[in-house]
Amino acid sequence: MVVIVVIGVLAAITVPRFSGSFERAALRSEAQSLADAMRYARSQAIIQRRVIRLAWLDDVHDQRPGDQPGYRLEIQQTDPLATEAFVALNHGAVKPHALAHSVMLHRFAVAGDPDAKSMLFFPTGLSQAASIQLYAGSLRQAVSIDPYTGAVATVDSWNTPPISQREDLDA
Repeated sequence: MVVIVVIGVLAAITVPRFSGSFERAALRSEAQSLADAMRYARSQAIIQRRVIRLAWLDDVHDQRPGDQPGYRLEIQQTDPLATEAFVALNHGAVKPHALAHSVMLHRFAVAGDPDAKSMLFFPTGLSQAASIQLYAGSLRQAVSIDPYTGAVATVDSWNTPPISQREDLDA
């Protein structure tokens, strides 16, 4: 009987730690995937000599209930009569990426456009300055790009409150 009580106490202590580890792993994985997509978008803009757009999607799969937000890469049309300015990169071979269910978008910030839902990569290797913040529970991670060098960085900001709840930003 004592063994069962000890196992129960140990389980109660370790299970919460594992759930935080899963959130942290999912968040890091999604931030790394986003950073890789940004690097790929920049390289494709240079190679194809066309503007590439990373577009944020509120719902990846046609607004079906339960789907997750995510992003996709698009290339600028060369046809001036085209109805859409951008189309799926590589004729749809690069599929939209849905975030893991525990990971959500916290902020998508593009320099000069506070309401942006996309960012651009140019054939010259330059891009718009941007920072994309993801969260999972109380964990936060930001992915940002330097507009001149194309360097992409991921920054951990563990256990920080969401920006909407921070008092230091009210001023």
